[in-house]
Amino acid sequence: MTIAFTIVNIPYLPVAKALADSFVTHNPEVPLYICLFDDQDDIQDAMFLDYHIYDKSHLNKEEYDDMRHRYDNFSMACALKPFFAEALLRDFDPEHIVYLDADLMFFDSLTKLDEVLNIQQKSIVLTGHQYTVIPSENELSNNQTLRKYGIYNAGFIALKNNAVGQQFLAWWKRILFTKCIRDDENGIYYDQTWLDLVPMYFGDDFYMLKDLGYNVAFWNLEERHLSAKGGNYFINEHYPLVFYHFARYKYYKPEFINGFYMRFEGQDSLFEIFTTYRKNLKQNLFEEYHKEPIAKRPTFIDKLKISLKYRLGLIVDKL
Repeated sequence: MTIAFTIVNIPYLPVAKALADSFVTHNPEVPLYICLFDDQDDIQDAMFLDYHIYDKSHLNKEEYDDMRHRYDNFSMACALKPFFAEALLRDFDPEHIVYLDADLMFFDSLTKLDEVLNIQQKSIVLTGHQYTVIPSENELSNNQTLRKYGIYNAGFIALKNNAVGQQFLAWWKRILFTKCIRDDENGIYYDQTWLDLVPMYFGDDFYMLKDLGYNVAFWNLEERHLSAKGGNYFINEHYPLVFYHFARYKYYKPEFINGFYMRFEGQDSLFEIFTTYRKNLKQNLFEEYHKEPIAKRPTFIDKLKISLKYRLGLIVDKL
C-alpha cells in the first residue's frame, strides 16, 4: 500500500483540498492525508472533512511546541515533513509514502513512480528543479539560483518504508528540528537545500526521477513545453503531464505564471491549466480564507526593484 500526504494550517485548507480533489481523481487507490499543524476541531467548514485529516495531535507535543515557538508558518510547514511522515508510517505501516506540496495539481497517475519504487526497488525518490543545460544570457544567474535554493525540489518526495527510508527521515528530522531556516550566507534554504546531501549519504538507494511530466513549474518551463491532445496534457509532445507545481502562484494576480513577471504569451495550454486551478481554488473557498489585498501605490524604490528583477531575470523566491 502507498499513502500520500500534504501539510497545511487551517487557512490553507482550500489549497490542500484542491490538491486532494485532483490527486484522488487520478490515483483513487492511494489514500491522501491532509496533515494539519493546527487542531482539527478548529475546522469550521465541513467540506474539508471529506478527506483524511491528520492533525498535530499525532505528533510529539514537546517537539511540536518547541518548534512552534521558534518557527513561522512557512518554516513549520517545511520542517514538519519528516515528523508527519514518521507518524503516518507508525500509524498505518504503508509500503511507500509520498509527500506532496499543497500547491500541486494532478493530471495523471503516479505510474512511473510505482515502477521506481517497486521494480527498481529504490528507497528515496526526488525530482530535480531542471535537467537541461540551456545557454542564455541568464545562464550564470540561473545556475547560481539552483545552487542557492537546491538541486532538488522539496515539494515532492517518495520513500519506501524500509530501513533506508526510515534512516533518511530520522536524519532529516534531526536537522529540521533546529535548522529549517533561511540562511543565505551559509547556504541553507529551509528544508530544501539539505536534500542536496541525499546522494552522498544514501547512494544506490536514491533515485532522481527525470520524467519531465513530474513537478513541472515555472523554473523548468524553458525545457518543458506544455501542449494538449485528445483531452490530455503532454510535455514536449511525449511525456504525459503528471502534476504541475503552482509555486509562487498568486490567486489575485492570475495574469502571472509565477506571481511576478512571467506571463502566458504563446502558452495557451499552460493558461488553460492555470484557469482550471484558479476555478478549483475558488470552489474550495479560497476567497473566504484569503481576501484580496488592498493595492498600494508603488514607491520609486519598488519600481526600481521590479525593473531590476525583470531585466536580470532573477528568481528571488522559493523554487
